[in-house]
Amino acid sequence: MAIGLGLMVGLLTRLAAFFSAFLMLMFYFGNWDLEHGFINADFMYLLVFLSVAAFGAGRILGLDAVVEQYEIDGRAQPIPSVGIHSRLKVIFNAKKRCSNSGVRRSAGSA
Repeated sequence: MAIGLGLMVGLLTRLAAFFSAFLMLMFYFGNWDLEHGFINADFMYLLVFLSVAAFGAGRILGLDAVVEQYEIDGRAQPIPSVGIHSRLKVIFNAKKRCSNSGVRRSAGSA
């Protein structure tokens, strides 16, 4: 239950994803059957959880972003400028530039 809750709210995501991958590995070996080949749903979920653990998805839209602001002594660090909001600003500014770079009409043309 703690693994699923950690993944849903994005708290300690890498740890929860690692133990989810371990759990999927145990399910994979528990359901060992080579009738359909080596790859089954348990193996695919194992790969998904390993990729979540590798990328640390909780830092983007989870509580890991809040937790990572604090030092071990409990004092908050300043929020780094390279976060989700600055990435979104870059994307939206690029879209504005693309939409503004089209054919410009003069004030007199319809």
